[in-house]
Amino acid sequence: SILCRTVTSTPTYRALSLASPQASLLAASLLAAITRAPMPLALLAVAGLGALGLRPTSTHSFLQSSRAGATPRRTGLVRLAAGADKALDFPRGKLLTLFSNTAETAEWSEQDWERVYRSAERRGILPGFGSASGSIPTEVTVAELEQRTALTLQALTPRNSGAQLYLLGAAFFAVELLLAKSVGFESALVQTLPVTGLVFAVDQLLLGSKLTFAIILWLRPEYGAKLARHEAGHFLLAYLMGLPITGYFLSGASPAAGQAGTIFLDVELFEQLSRGQLKQSALARYSTILMGGIAAEAIAFDEAEGGSSDEQALVEMLTNLRPPWSKERVFNLARWSVVQAVELLREYKAEHELLATKMAAGAPLGECLGVIARGCEARQQKVAI
Repeated sequence: SILCRTVTSTPTYRALSLASPQASLLAASLLAAITRAPMPLALLAVAGLGALGLRPTSTHSFLQSSRAGATPRRTGLVRLAAGADKALDFPRGKLLTLFSNTAETAEWSEQDWERVYRSAERRGILPGFGSASGSIPTEVTVAELEQRTALTLQALTPRNSGAQLYLLGAAFFAVELLLAKSVGFESALVQTLPVTGLVFAVDQLLLGSKLTFAIILWLRPEYGAKLARHEAGHFLLAYLMGLPITGYFLSGASPAAGQAGTIFLDVELFEQLSRGQLKQSALARYSTILMGGIAAEAIAFDEAEGGSSDEQALVEMLTNLRPPWSKERVFNLARWSVVQAVELLREYKAEHELLATKMAAGAPLGECLGVIARGCEARQQKVAI
């Protein structure tokens, strides 16, 4: 963990699909029919090959548009898309409805999103947007981190779930082999495995791992809740930091199999990096958002299963600066950032929990933004009274 002594370089795996287990049961039924293998054997083959097919992967693309790996374009005085141009004057309800219409916003550029959000911010129709930005990192020790968050360092240290999934796959195959031998279906096992491999190759490449994760989440139903809270942590903090959020994915709509993420833009940070003049406030904003997923899991479950890739993203950016940051400086920024993330998520606990519920249900972007906006508006009204 970068909160203490060592820098992890192994991204964690986070489940993508929240699909129902019926899909995997259907796949197993088809395999059983094709190979004439017993249903339990087919189901174990589906789960075993699926789990072995998982791979650790980096899961977030924070600083660019909705295409993972896209090269960001600098903001300039460019003509807005027709829908974005009209949206500059939309009231909140109409704007959030537009944000939920992916057909309308699919062709928007980074500039379109940036200018529409900034217009909404100036007009005050997104309460709380950008209200938490502007902090400057200070020195935070491990003892202070634990005292301020009331969480142990271990709870805030992501553990690699990829290895556990490989072990799960190996265990399934072992049980499958023993079952086949005990009932005399060795030949059925030989027939089942190639077909299962083909099914899961298609699942990995074309279906966003839906079949695989239906079984994983069937065995570990709490994992879906962890995933939703993790991404809701990133989403909420990006909003409070004033960064345009263009989407999120927790299901087969992902642009890359095996991923989950929250997509937001940080044009200012990119421009500063390109000039070699990185301001502390921009870096603090970005690093706090990165630590939002780890903080969200630790608060709710007293452990962080996901987040290694978030830590790695921060490490890579800071060590690629010129001159590169020292390890101790990176560790301190990570500690400061996770403290900020924990404190903000606890302050906005109600908004975070409702947002996680909405995201787990696949609510559109505008509906998720509306949850935060209404919560912040209620807070402002309460303070005014």
